[in-house]
Amino acid sequence: MSQLHWTELLGVAIVAIGSALVWTVRCRATAERSLQATKAAFEKAQELDRRKLAILEMVGRHAPLSQSLAAIAELAKVHRADACAAIWSAGANTLPCHASADVPEGLADVLRSYTLEVPLENVAAVEEAGFESLPVPLKNLAGEPIGLLALFFPRFTPGPPLPVSSQLAQLASLAIENTFLYERLAFQAQHDILTGLPNRLLFQDRTQQAILLAQRNKRKLAVVWIDVDRFKQINDTLGHRVGDDLLCEVARRLKYSLRESDTTARIGGDEFVVLLADMESGADATLVAEKVMQALRVPMKLSGHELRVSVSMGLGIFPEHGSEAATLMRNADLAMYQAKRAGRDAVRSFLPQFGVSQDRRMQLEQELKTALEAGEFHLEYQPLIGKRGQISAFEALLRWTSSTLGKVSPAEFIPIAEEAGEILRIGEWVLRTACRQGAKWMEAGIDIPSISVNASAIQFANRTFTGVVRSALEESGLPATKLEIEVTETALVNNIECALDHITRLRKLGIKFAIDDFGTGYSSLSQLRVLPVDYVKVDRSFIKDLQDSPTDTTTLVRGIINLAHDLDLRVVAEGVDSEKKLSLLRAMGCDISQGFFLYRPMSPAAAEELMRRSSRVAAAAVLDEDLLSVAQA
Repeated sequence: MSQLHWTELLGVAIVAIGSALVWTVRCRATAERSLQATKAAFEKAQELDRRKLAILEMVGRHAPLSQSLAAIAELAKVHRADACAAIWSAGANTLPCHASADVPEGLADVLRSYTLEVPLENVAAVEEAGFESLPVPLKNLAGEPIGLLALFFPRFTPGPPLPVSSQLAQLASLAIENTFLYERLAFQAQHDILTGLPNRLLFQDRTQQAILLAQRNKRKLAVVWIDVDRFKQINDTLGHRVGDDLLCEVARRLKYSLRESDTTARIGGDEFVVLLADMESGADATLVAEKVMQALRVPMKLSGHELRVSVSMGLGIFPEHGSEAATLMRNADLAMYQAKRAGRDAVRSFLPQFGVSQDRRMQLEQELKTALEAGEFHLEYQPLIGKRGQISAFEALLRWTSSTLGKVSPAEFIPIAEEAGEILRIGEWVLRTACRQGAKWMEAGIDIPSISVNASAIQFANRTFTGVVRSALEESGLPATKLEIEVTETALVNNIECALDHITRLRKLGIKFAIDDFGTGYSSLSQLRVLPVDYVKVDRSFIKDLQDSPTDTTTLVRGIINLAHDLDLRVVAEGVDSEKKLSLLRAMGCDISQGFFLYRPMSPAAAEELMRRSSRVAAAAVLDEDLLSVAQA
């Protein structure tokens, strides 16, 4: 082969090798560029993951929502340098939480004035600012809207929409929902769920802070403990829904009646407590309490029912009644119980002896739980006397002689029995015992008058009351016409529907009804007209102040008697303690009188002897009349 031929081959080989080298270099460059791109993508992914993890940690430790959303918005630049983002959390129509990442000033002005009422795509100012928007609604796990994410990038700039939008939306939804949940749990930990008022924990903390401020400024403060009177009766009669509505209305009226600086809390059940901070004197607290009572006395219309409620209040004043929140609250609670014992619908300030009273109350409550089974109750009977001096009825009165406490006044233990839930058992025992005693007298040949039994508001509110009365009559054999049932005016008014049902069904049997303590409640004349009762018993508080000369009380008693007679009702006067008052009442037309001047409550044996003696006197009077008629003939 010639030398020229080898030279040509060498040249071709050199060219081939050069081309291969060029290709190899180019491939290596391409690979390097690809590697660099892959490395950049990997680093970007790592950075994104790192930031996501940091955001999740922020959410987990309940960082401020604005910080978490700002960090999420910054993720938009990790994917696209010219992008920016804004996030709103729902809850108001004025962007309660707005976070953005390097938003140009022109666009920022638009976003600050944006409201969620208008779709972001329709906001022309966004385009005028030179941007396109990609709005993404934010929803919670239940699919409810909780905010909005918006990504922005310059108009007419090449590039696909940001693929990160769904990731940012998930993070933002998680941050917002977690914050809302945390805030809701924090609120519930310190507030009453039903009324939205602070609970005991928050109230105690605020009271302690107010005490420190009062000490520094040499001022006073008051804790007012408030209990809704006879709330259980309303709950049992009208249902828990009405009861809840009542509590919410009480909460609303309390807040409306007080200053912005005061704190109202619901302690539980039907009990509320108020902090009156920064006061000049303890007398100011009494004035505020009376104002609140007036506001709560206004009738409430709830779920088709018109309710009239009252409250009992106790006051604890700093520093006289305690220097710590817990002490003031305890003493205000003790004072409230004294207000209840005084007849409810009252205000009492704490006194040191109330602590002793509370200890006795707790002891009475414990003893009442076993008193019935231990046979510690008995009945006494007080005669009711008609105009001609005849016995019109006997009122059965409950008496308690405790094995450990001795004799306990009904005025002391009956309210406690009602609050402790024992009155239903005790009341049923009274009814059955009185019926058995009446039947026993009749079996002994005594023509007895009616026997009157008191029914508490709680008994009367119970749907089984009619059945209990029927059972007591059937078991004893006492005729229904010999039984009278007394129920307080307030119990009737607060349970008008239930009252009408019980009274209507039991009167068909022949049982008579009396309104006890008339004049002390809130009944109207129209309500009295529709109640099918037979008697009204004028409360002893009116009889106590009865005078010969015209007075407000005398005029009122005369008015009650005339009103009752106009409605074909008979009138019973309680608490007659003198001959003078008896004469006045009979002159006014009062039908029946009752009181210590006439007869004190007596044992069944003494009552039996009185009835026998009265029968003999009546028989002798009839005989005398017959003899006189014969003599005259």
